[in-house]
Amino acid sequence: MRKIILLCIFALLICACNKEKAPTLSASDEDNRQPETFEEFMNSIDKDREYTIGSSRDGYTTYQNHYLSRDLKPRYENDKEYMAEYMAEFKKEQKRDSLVDINAEYIINKYKKTAAKAYQYESHVDGDSVECILALRMVKDSLNKEKLTGQLSEDFYYYPDCFIYRRYISEWDGYGGTKFADMRHDLFYKHLIEVPNKQKTDSEATKQLVKDYIGKQKGVKKLNVSYVYDEGFATPYDQCIVVSFSRNINALSRSSVKGTRYLISAKSKEEYLKILNELWALFSDHVKNNYSEVDGHWGFECKKSMDLDTLRYDNRNDAMQMTIVKDKETGEMFHVQVGYDNNGVHLLLLNIETKRFYIPANWMRIVSIHNDIEEWESDDNKYSTSTIWGRTGFAKVKVVGRKMK
Repeated sequence: MRKIILLCIFALLICACNKEKAPTLSASDEDNRQPETFEEFMNSIDKDREYTIGSSRDGYTTYQNHYLSRDLKPRYENDKEYMAEYMAEFKKEQKRDSLVDINAEYIINKYKKTAAKAYQYESHVDGDSVECILALRMVKDSLNKEKLTGQLSEDFYYYPDCFIYRRYISEWDGYGGTKFADMRHDLFYKHLIEVPNKQKTDSEATKQLVKDYIGKQKGVKKLNVSYVYDEGFATPYDQCIVVSFSRNINALSRSSVKGTRYLISAKSKEEYLKILNELWALFSDHVKNNYSEVDGHWGFECKKSMDLDTLRYDNRNDAMQMTIVKDKETGEMFHVQVGYDNNGVHLLLLNIETKRFYIPANWMRIVSIHNDIEEWESDDNKYSTSTIWGRTGFAKVKVVGRKMK
C-alpha cells in the first residue's frame, strides 16, 4: 500500500513539472503565430480585404484576393513633418510585409508536397520577382478540363482549390536623380465547398429576396436611377466603380443600366454594422444554397470588400455587391451594390441590359447619366462642374437637384 501511495505522489510531481514547463503564448506571440491553413494566412494579413463567394451547380467557391504594396525607400526626406508620419507607417508596413513573406514560405512548404500541381518562378533581373502557384486538388468536371492549357500559370483558375503568392520588387529613377523603389504582394486563394441538392434560382427570385429585406426596414427612401451611354460615348473609367464583367467589350458600344436606389437610415455604428451584417448573411447564404442556370461555373456571386466587424472609413461605395446573370450572350444581369455614408446604408438595385455597363463612383449621389449629362441628388454638399470624355471630346456635365422620397 505504501508503495502505491509513493508511486501516485511521484506521478503527480511529474505532471506538475510538465505543467510548469508548458509554454504560454503572449498576445504578441499569438499575433505572430504561423498560420496552419490558407484561410488563416489570408485572414492574418489584413481584415479589410476582398472576399467573394461564387456559385456553381455542385457547390460554391470562396475567393480571397489581397494586394499589398509599399515604398521600399523613404521619400521626400526634406519634408520633416511629412517624414515623421510617413516613417511610422513605413515601419509598420515593413514589419507586415516581412511577416507575409515568412508565413507564405512556411505554408507553401507545408502543402507543396501534397498539392496536385505546383509551379514556381523566380527572377532577379531588373528587380525581383517571385511567384508560386499551388493547385491543391485536381480538376474533376469536364467543363473545366476542356479549358486547361497545360500551363498552371494560366490554368490555376479552373482548379477547385488553389493558392497564389507573388512578390514584385522594382526600382526606377525619378526627377532630379531621385531613386524610387517599391514592393507589391499579390495573394489569391480559392476553395470549393461541395453542397448537395442545390436549388436553381433566377434574377427575379434574387431581386425579390432583397426587396423583401428592404420592405421590413423602417423609413426607407428610394429613387429611380438610370446610367445610359449611347453608342459612341466612351465610359469615364476614372470616375467609375464597376465596369463590365465581360472582357473584350467594344468601349464605344451602348451601355444601359437602370434601377432603384434605396436608403436605410442608420445613426450609430451598431446600426450600420447590424444592417451590413444582415445583408452579407442574406447575400452569402443565397449564393451558397442556389445556382444560376446561365453558366454552371460563373453567373451568380456576391462579394464584400471590407471586414464587417469594423467600419474603416466614413463612407464606402463598394462595401458589398451581388450579381446574377440573366443572359450571358446579351450581358443582361441583375446587380445589387451596397455602400454607406453618414446618411445610412445605400442599396442600388440595377437591371443591366448590355454587356458594357458602368456604375459611377458617386452612385450614392447621382440620379441619372445620359451621355454627357449627369443629374445629381440635391443635398447640402456642393459639387463642382466635372468633365467626362464624350463623342466630340471633353463635355461639361450639368448638375441639377432631385431628392430621394
